[in-house]
Amino acid sequence: MSQENVNRKVDSISIERLGNWIEETGHLATKVGCIDAIEPVLQMLKRLSRDSVSIAVIGSPNSGKSSLINQVLQKKLLPVTVLESNTQFSIESVTDENREGFFIAGDQVRRSLEDLHKKNLDSSSDSKMLDIYIVNQWLTENGFCLIEKPPLDLSEEDEIRDLFQLLLEEADCVMLTIDALMPLKRAELQFLCECSKQSISVVIVVSKVDRLLEEEWADVLAYISKHTEFFSPPLKIIPTSTKIY
Repeated sequence: MSQENVNRKVDSISIERLGNWIEETGHLATKVGCIDAIEPVLQMLKRLSRDSVSIAVIGSPNSGKSSLINQVLQKKLLPVTVLESNTQFSIESVTDENREGFFIAGDQVRRSLEDLHKKNLDSSSDSKMLDIYIVNQWLTENGFCLIEKPPLDLSEEDEIRDLFQLLLEEADCVMLTIDALMPLKRAELQFLCECSKQSISVVIVVSKVDRLLEEEWADVLAYISKHTEFFSPPLKIIPTSTKIY
């Protein structure tokens, strides 16, 4: 066995042991009533125990999450308005033998990517999670997995903790989409505070900037920068247009 294979096997064993320890510690902390105190640490360790990087694309309803993913992948992959807003997408790269790409819903049926844009897709499965597999060099070379999460919507104040836990589950870093016409709503600010608490890296992507005048965008940028000063180092803020790839 080559040294490379030996190292890979050792890394695999170490990751498995770390995963088991995290699970056992979580159960114990829940039992003794201190899970809230150590939850951020456990979440960080979970991220370290994976061998790929999960980028969570998160934002309020109609903030441009699907459009952003289409632009990043340089492919009109995700429908913008067809599917129900609470559908979660997981996008991973596959080998050349699956060049056409496919997706799998809750019924475990493999479907063509063209079916993503069909209006009757939701009736094919009661699942709100879709696993999408495409050939993409950027995803492959960096070991990235893109996850479009359900919308960031705090209509029910008592469900904030559960929503944040759902949105940040398996997230190594976050791309937060913000509508330039309605920048930094209360839900987005609260979510950013939670990311800071859990030491999760965030990039803010501001959509629909092309609908603003130059001086209006300058005001929006200053507003966002001022209200995110608690992040160190300062957050990266990227403007994007309404153009869909």
